[in-house]
Amino acid sequence: MGPATGDVAGLRSAIAAGLVEYRRDYEAYYNRCKRADSPAMRDPNPTVVLIPGLGMIAWGKNKSESRVTAEFYNCAVEVMRGAEAIDRYEAMDQQEAFDIEYWSLEEAKLRRMPPEKELDRQVIVVIGAGAGIGKATAHRLIREGAHIVCVDRNEAAAKQTAAEIMAEYGAGIGVGGSGISDCGPVIGLGCDITNRTSVAEMFRT
Repeated sequence: MGPATGDVAGLRSAIAAGLVEYRRDYEAYYNRCKRADSPAMRDPNPTVVLIPGLGMIAWGKNKSESRVTAEFYNCAVEVMRGAEAIDRYEAMDQQEAFDIEYWSLEEAKLRRMPPEKELDRQVIVVIGAGAGIGKATAHRLIREGAHIVCVDRNEAAAKQTAAEIMAEYGAGIGVGGSGISDCGPVIGLGCDITNRTSVAEMFRT
């Protein structure tokens, strides 16, 4: 099924079925390769999905991790392409891959990582984020791990709040504008919540 067919419902169905199959395959891989002292099975969901003719979707617990995942996979694609240019690419032996993935030192590193914050993996829209309580709420929620959409009827004020948050929590990454897809944990948008068209446009953005 290619994107050219325009069959969005079919694509969604195929992705849903593919996720179920991937989880089942990962569990089988774990059970086949695990050793007596192997750590418990990790999250069996994929972090990269390739859709022929459309592109790649990468996931992580936040935008930064998702971007890093995508960059790593792009590098892997280049390795595969380079191997195919001179001979033939061969994937690593599954047992060897498992032993690397579940290596004791890798497990120790994961255990030392700080625990997720209460609102990690959440995207929260804060209405009235340009000033006052809304602005303070946006600053509070970002500290709890959320990704924030600062919304205000005054778009400049919303973007200013987003810029303040970005300066503290995402320095060096663009905010809003045409670079929305490249932004960090916050964006600022203008919206009149009494206008359905304006609200719909805000959600589309």
